[in-house]
Amino acid sequence: MKAQNFLGEVTDLLFPSRCLSCGSPGSVICPVCLEMMTCSISREEMDRAVEEIRISLGLDSLCAAALYGGVLRKLVLRLKNGLRVCAHPLSALMVAAVGNSPSFLLADLVTCVPSEKRKIAERGYNPAEELARLFAFHSGIPFANVLRKKHVTLDQDGLTRIERLKNVKGAFEPGTVLPMGSRVILVDDVLTTGATIRECSSALFESGAEYLCVLVAACAGPRIIF
Repeated sequence: MKAQNFLGEVTDLLFPSRCLSCGSPGSVICPVCLEMMTCSISREEMDRAVEEIRISLGLDSLCAAALYGGVLRKLVLRLKNGLRVCAHPLSALMVAAVGNSPSFLLADLVTCVPSEKRKIAERGYNPAEELARLFAFHSGIPFANVLRKKHVTLDQDGLTRIERLKNVKGAFEPGTVLPMGSRVILVDDVLTTGATIRECSSALFESGAEYLCVLVAACAGPRIIF
C-alpha cells in the first residue's frame, strides 16, 4: 500500500485536519509535506547506509522509512518532545516501507527500545513504543515489551560515535524470556550510529531471539556507517 493512501485512511480519520509539519489546513500531513518526506530524499544513499549497518550488527533485516532530515526530522522531534499524534504518520510510513517483506511479516513479535521511567513520566509515553505498538496493530503482529533499561544514560544527541557506544554499553537487559527461535522486530525512532541498536540486539539474542529485524522511522544517512 502506498504511504499516501495509508496516511489518508488512518491519520485523517483520527485527528484534526491540519498539517503537523507546516500547519496548513486540509490533512494531518499535507500533500506538499508528504511529497517532501517520501520523494525528495536519495533512497539509494539510505539503502547503502542501512545495508552497511545491517551487516555490521548481524541483523537479519533492517528497514528505515526515510533519511533523517526535513519534514521527517521535524515530525520525529515533535514526537520526542511530547506531540504523541506524530507517531501515526510516522508509523504509516514505516508500514509502507516494510511493504511485503517476508522478514518482517513472518515475525512472531514486535518490541521496542526501552526508555527511562523519568523520560516516560515527562512525555507520558515512550516514542519508540508508540511507533512499535502502531506498527504491530497494523501488521497484525503481537507487541510486547521484552527489554528493560538497567541504568540511566545520557541523551545520545550531541555525543560522538565513541561517546554513544560508551554511553549505552550494557544499558539494556532482557525483561522476559522468549521462546527459542523467536523472530523479533525491534522498533526505534531514529538510527544514528547504531550504538543503541547494538546493545538492544545483544539483549534480545540473550532473551532467546534467533531472527532479529530492526525497523526505524528514520536513519541519519552515512553517519550510521561504522
